[in-house]
Amino acid sequence: MSIADDHLIERYITDEPTADPRKRNEPVIARTGTPVWAVVAYCQQACKGSVEMVARDYTLTAEEVRAALAYYQQHPELDVRKGEETGSASESLPG
Repeated sequence: MSIADDHLIERYITDEPTADPRKRNEPVIARTGTPVWAVVAYCQQACKGSVEMVARDYTLTAEEVRAALAYYQQHPELDVRKGEETGSASESLPG
């Protein structure tokens, strides 16, 4: 893991617990609240690794997508298969 990856994670990802019962306690893109698992799963399954496509479809910056991917590299225990339970990660798309 590089220092650049650590910087991306620190800048764009939050995994701070929340007391809000409407929100799950999981790592998310700080600006949008998009779950990291959904970004990673969508990138792997629907976009064949295209950071630009994920960024466009989720209304994220390329750096935010790269941060999610870097977070997943550091935390491989993160369950990116959650979307398969309900259909697909595309159901987590905003809008």
